[in-house]
Amino acid sequence: MKYTVRKGLESPCKIRGFLSSDYWILVGAFSSAAILFTLGLRSGIISGNWNLSIMTAVAGIVIIPSLIRRFRKNARSKKFDETKHEHTISNFELSRTIRKNEDRRSI
Repeated sequence: MKYTVRKGLESPCKIRGFLSSDYWILVGAFSSAAILFTLGLRSGIISGNWNLSIMTAVAGIVIIPSLIRRFRKNARSKKFDETKHEHTISNFELSRTIRKNEDRRSI
């Protein structure tokens, strides 16, 4: 009897279509943009200096969609070549490996 063993086919953890690490980077970018925009609004109301809120809005419009596109691309499943990831083993090879491990333990 032969068994087929494939390595590396586990799917990574995804949150809302993004890889988990990329998702948290995106959450950080959204939250920092929101905080900077709020501080820019506060500064604009108090002193009339609207530069920070305008720069944050423009940067958010440019950077956040490019981050989303890049992270979606990272999350797509990657194609693999089955011949490089597949190995067929037989019962004889399994039993030989088990016997070797048992011999090592008995010493």
